[in-house]
Amino acid sequence: MLDRSRKEEIGRWLNDDDASASALLALIADYFVDSYREEDGDSFLDWLPQTLYEELAEDFGGVDLENFNKIFAATVVYNTDRFFTDLRDWTHLCGALVDGELDLTSVELPEPETFVPAIFEAMLIQPPGAEEEKNPLSPEIVAYIEKSLRQHGCLEIQSIFGPTMGSSNERNELLSKAELKYGPEAAAVMAKLNDEMCEYYREIGLSHMRKVFDQLKKLKLNNGDFNKLLEKAK
Repeated sequence: MLDRSRKEEIGRWLNDDDASASALLALIADYFVDSYREEDGDSFLDWLPQTLYEELAEDFGGVDLENFNKIFAATVVYNTDRFFTDLRDWTHLCGALVDGELDLTSVELPEPETFVPAIFEAMLIQPPGAEEEKNPLSPEIVAYIEKSLRQHGCLEIQSIFGPTMGSSNERNELLSKAELKYGPEAAAVMAKLNDEMCEYYREIGLSHMRKVFDQLKKLKLNNGDFNKLLEKAK
C-alpha cells in the first residue's frame, strides 16, 4: 500500500506535461512491481492500453492523456521490435514518445525534430544487442531518416547517430557531386550548412536525453535502476 505522499508524487508525474516517456515508464514500473498485481505473474507490460489507462486513472485519480501516450509508446518499444522494424509504427511511436501525440490514422512521417530525440530515447528503453551492431533500425527507416535529414541540410547521418547508421562516405560523395555540378564555392556553402544542421539536430537529441536522465535521477524508485527495474516488471 502506497503512503499518501508517494501516491501524490506519482500523480504529479502522471500529469506533468514535461515528464519524459522513460521517467513515466520507470515510475509506473516501480509502482506495479511493488503492488499486489505482480504477485500473480501479471505484468502491466502485457496489459491492453485501456486496462492500463483505467488502472492508473483509478489508482491516481487520473492521468494526462499525452503522458499516457508516452507510457504506451515506451511499453511498445520495450516489449516489441515495432519501433525499430516497421516504418508506419515507427512514425506513430516517434511522436508519442517525445510529445505524447498519437494519431494512428495519420500517415505523415515525422520531422527530424521529432525522430532524432525519439530514436535516442528508444535506444535507452530498449538498448540494441551486439548482434544488431548497435543499429536495430530497419533499412527502410534508415533510408527515410537519411532522406529527411538531407532535405534539412544534414548530409551525414553518422554525425548524429554514430558510425553504425548510414553510409560513412555519403557526405563526401554528395559534396563532390555538388562541386562538379555547381563549383567549389557552392560545395563549401553546402559543407558549412551540413556541419551546422547536423550539430543542430544532434543537440536536439542530446538536450532531450539530458532532460530524460535528469528526470530519472530525481525519481525515488524502490526497486533498482531503470533497466533492472524493467526486467523485474516483466
